[in-house]
Amino acid sequence: RASFHTLAPEAAAPPAAAGEAVARAPGAWKAVAYREREPHWLEAGDCELVEQFDRELLPLFATRNRQSRMTCIPHAFALGAISLSFEVFAPLPKPRAAPAATP
Repeated sequence: RASFHTLAPEAAAPPAAAGEAVARAPGAWKAVAYREREPHWLEAGDCELVEQFDRELLPLFATRNRQSRMTCIPHAFALGAISLSFEVFAPLPKPRAAPAATP
């Protein structure tokens, strides 16, 4: 079991249940790509894991421009088999605090 709290663009956010508060936060679309060694820890043997993520978890998030060209072979290492990219609605980075003034 896993629980996620995610952002969704206001137009795509589901309506709140009766008596439920909806938190609002600024967000923007962020590009994400998964390929072998991108990110650095992703290896050819992770193809089925990325494929399962694409099929089962990714639809639960606010995404767009999804492109999946996965060519996984069950229980095998296939070089170049991982190819998944999409944009996800993510929170904006927190603004940096201004440096303290020096006397």
